Amino acid sequence: MGGIADTTAGEPDGLTLAIRFSLWSARDARLALFAFFALLIASAMVPVVAGESEITTQGFAEYISGQPAPERERDEDLALYDRAIERIQHGEHYYDFIVAEHRLGDYPGRPGVAVRLPTLAYIDAWLGIPGQIAASLVLNRHFFVLHELWSGMLLALAFGLHRPGKWGWSLAAAALAVAIREHALPFILLMAAMALWRRDWKQGIAWSALAAAFLAFLDLHLAIIAAQVLPSDPFGQGWLDLRGLSGWISYVSLSSNLRFLPGFIAGPLIVIAMLGWAAWNRPAGQFGFLLYGGYGLLFMIAGRPDAYYWGAMVAPALLVGLAFALSGLRALIAAARREPEPQIRCA
Repeated sequence: MGGIADTTAGEPDGLTLAIRFSLWSARDARLALFAFFALLIASAMVPVVAGESEITTQGFAEYISGQPAPERERDEDLALYDRAIERIQHGEHYYDFIVAEHRLGDYPGRPGVAVRLPTLAYIDAWLGIPGQIAASLVLNRHFFVLHELWSGMLLALAFGLHRPGKWGWSLAAAALAVAIREHALPFILLMAAMALWRRDWKQGIAWSALAAAFLAFLDLHLAIIAAQVLPSDPFGQGWLDLRGLSGWISYVSLSSNLRFLPGFIAGPLIVIAMLGWAAWNRPAGQFGFLLYGGYGLLFMIAGRPDAYYWGAMVAPALLVGLAFALSGLRALIAAARREPEPQIRCA
């Protein structure tokens, strides 16, 4: 059975091939080029917007000039996670205090998903300061307690570990990712759908079972939280926010190193990376395009500006698509310039 990292016998390797567009008709290629360049121009023009903040950080000009950045204050939501970790380290149980901590900080306890899953708090408590310092070699230390940062890195790991017939470690990494943040669920559902589409029943059932197990875990979490909230507890703001292309570009840019670039450069780089994923003529390319395109659509219609860290769910691996973008663009241009074959009419 083929898998996400499938390769074809007799060819150098899947990483050198980006020829999905080479057999397209001239009409389809021209339409694709028009859509690509339209999106490319639009991505350079839309604003990169984050929520309002009184915390001073280093801007693009200061970063380029080497001007020292001011010491960053601790964000209030990160301080909430810090307190949860500290209380677990002192022997308390997460569900015994987390709703009260939300109430004390005037954070919403309703709906239940406004209260984070306990997994990361226990991991951080177990790691302690030495473990956190070691892990910060690959994760941003300031945002170390941020769930999306961990979950996104684990999804990138799960994607990279997936091999034909060898997907157990990928499944395990994705399981930990979704246990930390429910935003990882689309990755699991897409893995299950693609496996079932290939008629890889064993793998499809495994990914489906993981999704079902997580939903049961989430239901238990919501039930525990619901039993503790009071009618006076604040209700969270709605997440529906139709920001369109700006929402997608902002989320990915601000949660990755693209934040150091001007928006008119960062936006087009994201679009070019998506072209690369679409061009890569392998199951991994198809999966990456559907995954990152799906999250992009989500970010266009849901998520407030101050929740830009959601972009960390996809930022670790999305720009890998840049490796295939040039080959894909060449193939599209070649297909668009192809002369139509003459029609042979019978007398």
